[in-house]
Amino acid sequence: MPQTHLSERRKAVLAAVLQHVEDREALLILKAPPGSGKTHVTLRAVALAVHRRQRVAVATQTNAQADDFCRRMAAEFPRVPVVRFASGGKREVDLGASVRWARAGKEVPSDAGVVVATSAKWGASNLDEPYDLLFIDEAWQLCWGDFMTLSQVSARFVLVGDPIP
Repeated sequence: MPQTHLSERRKAVLAAVLQHVEDREALLILKAPPGSGKTHVTLRAVALAVHRRQRVAVATQTNAQADDFCRRMAAEFPRVPVVRFASGGKREVDLGASVRWARAGKEVPSDAGVVVATSAKWGASNLDEPYDLLFIDEAWQLCWGDFMTLSQVSARFVLVGDPIP
């Protein structure tokens, strides 16, 4: 039997996240259990922000998560330009036609688009100007000190993840 009440709840959550992108509020927390659609909502919100000519940063906890986010972005939103920002030691792999690689901050475009990197990469990077919005995937896995280094990336955050009980 379909769970239509969940479908309506997902629509409401998606609407709230998209409204956050539009309103330019400082913080939104998106927490839900595994399999609830957080990544789908995040991809849609990132695409909307880029469509609204915003510079969007995405921080993940691992390189594998960053690569997966890029692949999904390229598959679901092939017209959105994505940059996979990684250290020189990370081997480049094909992440989709709309994804290109950058190794240094000067290689990252300053116009609207999305740049995906690990939290560690963002924390160690010197940025010329902050991003309009930073999505932090698996935010509850990030320790406070590492989160504080991300404050240089953007003044606006969307924290996404499964809260630790």
